[in-house]
Amino acid sequence: MLINSSVLLDGYSAATIKHGRAQHHSTVDTALTQLFTFLSQLSCAPVQCTFVYDGDDRPAVKRGINVICRQPLLYKKSKDLVNAFGFDVRNAAGDAEAELAVMNQLGIIDAILTRDSDVFPLGAVCVMKVVSYVCLSSWIFGILTTAHNSKLIVDIYYADVIENALGLT
Repeated sequence: MLINSSVLLDGYSAATIKHGRAQHHSTVDTALTQLFTFLSQLSCAPVQCTFVYDGDDRPAVKRGINVICRQPLLYKKSKDLVNAFGFDVRNAAGDAEAELAVMNQLGIIDAILTRDSDVFPLGAVCVMKVVSYVCLSSWIFGILTTAHNSKLIVDIYYADVIENALGLT
């Protein structure tokens, strides 16, 4: 399974900024904390994952919107964290979504895990989307603990099922 790292990290960073949380740490630290939780859950699953990042030749404009420059510190630290969990890291030549979709269409990979579904028009066959993190919390000595019981839940979408259900050709 390949994971669109750029979309994942951008979502973590945007969520922190969007909610205007007062924080003592940078958005890089907050995004890495969220990534750590995600990697912890993936490490418990029977999957082989590769995290794919946008390459230097990614388009400057997507869907009529200027692409924001990536945060080099966040991307470097996230790659180190992904490697520490034993997962592989890959840089796409350009847009990670396009490369993921082609690899999925050719059968090189079984599924793409991403936060959005815009890989379908690019030819993706199977897409997994994170639904939520379910945390089974407990209180021990007045401290809320959740790390050991968090569960990652995903929905799986197949292009052929969507086409048949909607009558698309």
